[in-house]
Amino acid sequence: RDVLLENKDYKELIQLYDSNHTLFYLDPPNPSTDEVSGRESYYQYTFTLADLHFMARYLRNIKGYWVLKSYEDVYPLIKDELPPHNVYKFKKAKLFEKLKGKKRKIIEYVIAYNFDISYLKQNNLVRWI
Repeated sequence: RDVLLENKDYKELIQLYDSNHTLFYLDPPNPSTDEVSGRESYYQYTFTLADLHFMARYLRNIKGYWVLKSYEDVYPLIKDELPPHNVYKFKKAKLFEKLKGKKRKIIEYVIAYNFDISYLKQNNLVRWI
């Protein structure tokens, strides 16, 4: 399979590559809001809650498949604006920090996606779930 990874604005990439055979992986920066606090940003660019709402609505009009990674506390803020989708939740230790003698903080993620994962599993097209 052909895979192309690019680091550009999601709107530009979707306009350029959107088709019935395209999968977009979206991992937006954490929104900086009062609703989501206590989280450091490791991103060069900021992303507001309004930006996140716009992205969710933007996905309603694309032809391709999409996967959206979010934190568990951010997902409820946009879930009703996303087009119909499935959800996969998981927890993972935070890799960026570990205080001596303490355990790493556990982060809860939500992966939202707009396709039937069972089809992909049956045809060995995906192995992460």
